[in-house]
Amino acid sequence: MKADPQWGLTASWDAPHLPLRDIMLFVLQVNKARKKQEKRPWKDRSRAIVTNLLHAFVGFLTDVLHQSLSPSSSLNAPSRNVRRSADSDTQKVNLETVWNLCQEATRKGISLAKLAEVREDDAHGGVKPTSTGYWSKKILAMYQDRARTAFLACRHFNIVMDGASHGPETLVSYSYSTDIDGAVAMAVQQLSPGKRPGLIDFLPDIELRAIKRDVSRVASYKQLQALSHQVHLLTKGKFSLESFFATPEMSLEPLSPGDHRTAVKENGQNKVLIYRAGTQQAQEVDFRGVDGVPVMVLQLDQGPSCVAMCAWMQENGVLCLPVWDKIHRCQRDLKGSGPEFLQFAQLATMYLWSANYKPFNSQGFFQEKLELLQSFLSIESKESPIFQKYLPRIACDFGIHVFEVDTIWDELSRMTSWTQKGSLPKMSRWFSWHQVASEYLREFWASRMLFEWRFCHEMLPDPDFNGHTTNFREWRSSEQFNGLKLAYQCCSASVYESAWVIFTVSRACWTWHTQNVETVKSTWDNIAYDLRMSEQWCCDPHLLEIASFIAANNVASWRWLEEMMQNSDGLASKVFNYTVSILGNRVATLSRHSCPPFCYAGIMDAATQQQTLQQMKRDFHLLLSLEVSTAPAADQLASDLRLLFNPLVRLALSLFELNNWCVFGPTGIRHQGWFIMEAIFRRFPDSKVVEDCHQRIRNDAAGNANSRQSASHIMELVQQAMVLEGREINHVASLQKEWFLEKWSSAKTDGVQFRNFRGHAMRLDKVPLEQLFVVFELLVSCRNMFSCWTKDMET
Repeated sequence: MKADPQWGLTASWDAPHLPLRDIMLFVLQVNKARKKQEKRPWKDRSRAIVTNLLHAFVGFLTDVLHQSLSPSSSLNAPSRNVRRSADSDTQKVNLETVWNLCQEATRKGISLAKLAEVREDDAHGGVKPTSTGYWSKKILAMYQDRARTAFLACRHFNIVMDGASHGPETLVSYSYSTDIDGAVAMAVQQLSPGKRPGLIDFLPDIELRAIKRDVSRVASYKQLQALSHQVHLLTKGKFSLESFFATPEMSLEPLSPGDHRTAVKENGQNKVLIYRAGTQQAQEVDFRGVDGVPVMVLQLDQGPSCVAMCAWMQENGVLCLPVWDKIHRCQRDLKGSGPEFLQFAQLATMYLWSANYKPFNSQGFFQEKLELLQSFLSIESKESPIFQKYLPRIACDFGIHVFEVDTIWDELSRMTSWTQKGSLPKMSRWFSWHQVASEYLREFWASRMLFEWRFCHEMLPDPDFNGHTTNFREWRSSEQFNGLKLAYQCCSASVYESAWVIFTVSRACWTWHTQNVETVKSTWDNIAYDLRMSEQWCCDPHLLEIASFIAANNVASWRWLEEMMQNSDGLASKVFNYTVSILGNRVATLSRHSCPPFCYAGIMDAATQQQTLQQMKRDFHLLLSLEVSTAPAADQLASDLRLLFNPLVRLALSLFELNNWCVFGPTGIRHQGWFIMEAIFRRFPDSKVVEDCHQRIRNDAAGNANSRQSASHIMELVQQAMVLEGREINHVASLQKEWFLEKWSSAKTDGVQFRNFRGHAMRLDKVPLEQLFVVFELLVSCRNMFSCWTKDMET
């Protein structure tokens, strides 16, 4: 039987194999014909076969569609033109595309606008950089909304902050809370320079200070404004700096001679009573509202303006504990160590090693050095007098035996500082000098040989006898030398000797910094660090390594330098003075772990908790005894101790006193005093998260040298920096895809306003300027106890 053309069949009825198309057409035609005759199309058995056939056909079509569409399903959905008028077109981008672009920008560490520049012609529709501004505001609005929601019920704030110049002075801060075990990026604050009184929303007396250029006091006030504004924005206006003032009912002010303080139990309740001198009536300390009082642990660099700000907060009873960042402290310890001639050597070698980037980052000197090296190797030989003159010292630098002349000569052509642009040493970058010294210091004498060969006919003075002063900046500004001639004058034997002393002795601090950054990352790691340091900070490995350089059994480590320089007395003096100076600074800094509150880290460990509680009780009673004592100098000693027992620490100890020096309160749960101590120790280990953000902002600025970074753009970079994830800290406000797609349409950009990133947007009516720059005699009297002392504070 042949195929029926009327039904559209292509196969004959007796064909051994039938196309699927013919089977489906036959089934449909039978259904149509029998329904027209008002008959049942199929009997029960046939109907089951036809039903299975239809299901199999639908499954077949589904598989075919899936296989054909799967290669393009992972691509960004293309934009579609939406014509609003006859003259303009806009691109409407799928939300999946926006999310993918944001994730790619985060992974690559660039802004959304910069990513759009390189993706302008991609398949997603050619989004222009100007179109991403609205997206960025939407994303920032959603991020700030998540951050505010997360911190809505928080009372314990750990804020790490640090400023840098990105156009105007910009303050970048992160906030962590033990209440939620998470952190967020706070709104960046741009601090106005305030050169004219009308430029900032200042109070009249502070505007007068701005006119007089009282820079230190104005800088401290601006930082207080910015900090208060950040807290205000994070908590939806619930808290500001004024919310952290201790109330008079807490009785945190010092006792007077003749006063008496005691903890009693009346009617099953613990009470703290104070009997004032000359009265018999007891005053009860009111701790009823202390659970709702916000407290702050503030981590920052120990500059003069920051110290003045924290001193004012302590003097006025702000419940805030300032913690000087340990890495910044290490940098200050190194910069403040050694006499001026050692600092001269460090600055001289920095100029020598940065010549590859000069002048003005044009690499002009680098090309000149490269040509100089090639000319020397082509003209001179291994027997030339100048090479033989420096051969012993070059061999010592290269670590090659002096008789292996061929190897030493070949090594000249591979010197890193002469054949590669290399690293750029910067004083502002942590341990930048040490990194470059580890690469270039071994090429010192070879560099001097090449410079001497280049300038041998110009009658330049010998670098060892050029009459330079100990102030490198004054010597450089004298314009006697410049360019590579100045680099040649920096290659003196004294500079070489001093550079090796600095590098060798301070290398232990570089190792300490690297180990801390790599191992102490999260807030939980910081608890273990504080606990370990409170028990054995004085035998920390880097302190022992520094001290070993002046030990009698370690003289051999300097023998090679002594034999080269033939200056045993001068070398011994440099090593001893610099080692003692660094060791003294580091010991003064780390000694804070023996002082309250850091010596109480054992309260976080169950094994040492009871011992720590007894130590807290003993220290607090000694402080109270000094305050009520009439012995000579007792009031001065008590005043010095209150630098350690600041209002926040005093509040925590008072709460432990109220609960009979136990961790648990009467209800069997931990009381507020323990939570304050937890907030002190469960904090950011250092300011690395902020420093990484500043570096990302600088990298973005370097790629857009002719454009100004707006505050919202900087905030976008901070929000996408992924620094919290890198430090293993829970980022509670990070955007998730499901939440992003759900909240995109309802997110409003009203919260991302110009004013939100201005530190002077909040007035501090309760901050009297005359008290802001607290007299530093408080610190002078206890330098040995207060490890944050620096020389520039005395000015």
